[in-house]
Amino acid sequence: MLIDNLITEYLEKFRSSASPHTFLTYRQGLKDFRPFVKGEEITTDDVARWLASMQDRGLSGKTRSVRLMQIRSFIGWLIQTQRADYTLLYRIPSNISFQKPEPRVATEKEMVSLLLADIRPATRTLILLMGDAGLRAAEAGAVRTRDVDLEGKTIVVSKAKGGRTRVMPILTDRLWLDLEVAVTRGEYVAAGNRALDQVKVWEYVNVACKQAGIRHLNPHSFRHGFAVRCAQLKGVNIRAIQQALGHSDLAQTDRYLTGLVGSTPFIADQLAALNGEVR
Repeated sequence: MLIDNLITEYLEKFRSSASPHTFLTYRQGLKDFRPFVKGEEITTDDVARWLASMQDRGLSGKTRSVRLMQIRSFIGWLIQTQRADYTLLYRIPSNISFQKPEPRVATEKEMVSLLLADIRPATRTLILLMGDAGLRAAEAGAVRTRDVDLEGKTIVVSKAKGGRTRVMPILTDRLWLDLEVAVTRGEYVAAGNRALDQVKVWEYVNVACKQAGIRHLNPHSFRHGFAVRCAQLKGVNIRAIQQALGHSDLAQTDRYLTGLVGSTPFIADQLAALNGEVR
């Protein structure tokens, strides 16, 4: 049918400018939408049935919102190439209102379960960098051997979000011991000869959770856990935690500190000393 050819043409053009991960998500979104197009052209009724179906299937508000954005992008391309009426975009929803769920927090018990499981060494290093040092997924995957000072017990996070650099202390013995081995792997402490992007880190964590037999955790779960455990320490204020996480906005740090869990023996003095260490 014509619509199938248009989808194929759009995806071929989209592939050239999108990352592999983004391309796959757009292709999945269009695949989900396609059965609801009954004629040769997309109608508002087609979109309405599809949106209702996603809600009936229990897809999260975030997923529905992302997929709607993908379909609107496709429709926008159709209009640009004169394959659809320009008013179509005005006649379908532009977004989906949904309440963002509270952040999922990795507990110390889950951290231990993962570290005791038969997981690859690179995953163990990533989990410790995120859970015991509060690094983002992409930051953890990009830590180089030269960024680690075992004698001074610090990690320079040079590939931080927004181009900012910060220095994190190595707060736990288990992280120090793991890094002692990790720095011998090559240029990067996790994967040796290459950096790991956010998508690859997510894949490593997903596999590890299955191997450990625990609930699904995403890389940010470990950052949330790090922030929450730090907040439970006496003498550590929210400003120090903000600096440790590399947040530019204090309100973002505050959102991390919801749903407190059991404490972990972090070294409060070292974390508090981060004041002035961010550069």
